[in-house]
Amino acid sequence: MENKKFWVILALALVLGLALTGCNNGTTPSTTSTTTWSAVTSIDQANGTWTGLFSESYNIQEFFGEDWDVELGVFYGNITVTESMTMTFIINAEAKTYSVSYIAVVGFSGGNIETPGVWDEIENDFEGSGAMLDETKKTASWTRSMEPVVMDEDEIEVFLNAGIQISGDGRQLKIPVDLIDYLAGTSGAPETTFTKQ
Repeated sequence: MENKKFWVILALALVLGLALTGCNNGTTPSTTSTTTWSAVTSIDQANGTWTGLFSESYNIQEFFGEDWDVELGVFYGNITVTESMTMTFIINAEAKTYSVSYIAVVGFSGGNIETPGVWDEIENDFEGSGAMLDETKKTASWTRSMEPVVMDEDEIEVFLNAGIQISGDGRQLKIPVDLIDYLAGTSGAPETTFTKQ
């Protein structure tokens, strides 16, 4: 399959040493209209351990994208694909370091998932991605962590000028697209909200 979908690309990118990526489809902690946000102006404001969550479900046709055809529709049926990722971002202001760890899961349910041969084909799509495949649960998962990376003064400057927002109570960070893309070497990652642990 040419279109490996976001999670396969994400896993391969992180395996190659990329530092940070994330998504937000509205499943991160909700904020009320009374929450105030302000710009992070010091790395000390972001010091600590922050966790973000992404989760979405869609039809398997979206998983295949342009490769989808009638034969695939008959073979797979109306399988639901559920993607989720919990990412932890640790900033040590004193040491001027950051690190990332995450658990990502892609699950398949419904449709023809229990039909002989269907799971085998899905497994083939994840070949070479580094995924742990669970035939019983019908999931592909990745767990990754990285050692702390020292930020030089230029990276700290980028960090502080990237538009990171902190909630008035200091419990949430909104990390914008540009910073995620800068740290991860990706393009177009959505803004992610992290909650302090």
